[in-house]
Amino acid sequence: MKEDFLHYLWKFKKFETLNLKTTQGEQITIIKTGDYLELAGPDFFNAQIVIENQKWAGNVEIHLKSSDWYVHGHEKDVAYENVILHVVWEHDTEIFGKNNREIPVLILKEYVPSEILSNYNS
Repeated sequence: MKEDFLHYLWKFKKFETLNLKTTQGEQITIIKTGDYLELAGPDFFNAQIVIENQKWAGNVEIHLKSSDWYVHGHEKDVAYENVILHVVWEHDTEIFGKNNREIPVLILKEYVPSEILSNYNS
């Protein structure tokens, strides 16, 4: 699995978008996935999502594992202060931003149809 594939899945919503939930069980609705940034900083800029009836606008960061957040030092980087959702393939730790705010996490593999994964693997 490569992170670029996760970017593709998110950008084009190639996953089940109904009944999305954070790792804390909060309902997520995606209004706008955001603009894909191929430069330094968060992966998607100016996304809009609703988590439990609260609308959020900000950035989305994508990693293979949630612990990559810390491997890359994002918790200390001001460029990641406006991350509103951390999208991961595998969730192995809770994520906190620079201001010690917990960042909601979406485990994408729970919502990707098997035929898309099959096509990717072949």
